[in-house]
Amino acid sequence: MQINLKHLIISCLLFTLVPAIAQITDYYLAKSELEENFEFMVSMTEENILGAYELVEISYKILSDNLENEMQDAFVPFLSAYKEAHGNVQDIDLSKLKEKFGDDYEFYIINKDGVIIQTTFTKDQNLDFAKIAPDFNKKLQSIRIKGGYHGDRVTSTIKTGEVRKFGYWGTSDKKYILEIGIASSKFDSSLKKIDLTKITKSFEEFNPDLKSVKVFNGDGKIFNDLKFKPSEDQIYAVNKVFMTGERVEFKKNSLHERIIYLKADIDDQASASDGDKVIEIVFDTKGLKNKLNDIVIEQVIVTTIFTIIGSIVSLFLHRVLKF
Repeated sequence: MQINLKHLIISCLLFTLVPAIAQITDYYLAKSELEENFEFMVSMTEENILGAYELVEISYKILSDNLENEMQDAFVPFLSAYKEAHGNVQDIDLSKLKEKFGDDYEFYIINKDGVIIQTTFTKDQNLDFAKIAPDFNKKLQSIRIKGGYHGDRVTSTIKTGEVRKFGYWGTSDKKYILEIGIASSKFDSSLKKIDLTKITKSFEEFNPDLKSVKVFNGDGKIFNDLKFKPSEDQIYAVNKVFMTGERVEFKKNSLHERIIYLKADIDDQASASDGDKVIEIVFDTKGLKNKLNDIVIEQVIVTTIFTIIGSIVSLFLHRVLKF
């Protein structure tokens, strides 16, 4: 039986090429599936983190409403003390007010420059809102000019991160803002369970590619972390998202990072402070890249094996036919 050499070579090439093409096809299918799964996990993580923030804010709103009467009651002796001092704040004994209401209450006096000039909470003494939270200071000064009571949300204190319910009262002479903060011990255990920082850590188990989550004010600062220094990229992204509400995404290939900024839009016009935040979510793309590299290596190895086998078979048959 005579075998045509040309047909033999073509058969050997097909023996090599068909598996190679199949391997390439498998690679692109596997690549597409891995990328789709990664995108799905990114999307789900975004939704869950936004949902968690909204849940925390709803919980805080319920707590805030429960403390509203206590807050306004506490302002009665505070205003009386201010009236008795004839506006001379240095003559007001804030520690006596604290003794009357207990350790859950802290009292503050803020001047027209946005500086806390007197307080029972020593860590906030001389805190300058104009420097660390200029947008919030504008709202405080608006309260000073308008006068009267302005309730605020339950939020974290700037220096300690402790959760408190705040309220403000602009004095009738428009000179000062009286402030009260209530840290209700009745809700301590509940508040610990709805701490956004702790909640977001649980998302790392849901998505191992989640690297970090940060919650920013509109100015690019983290409200209760004065030591944090945002980069120019972070400030730009946070400002843009806060103003437009649009989702912004960056990729830092050198660091294997994918960074997404989302706006948490909280509709609460009644509160003195703004509940809207920008959430930065950083994903680690190194795992995806490593998986794709592993697939490439696997495909190259398999294709190389088929190429070697095809070459050996072709060479062997060629020699046999010659013989």
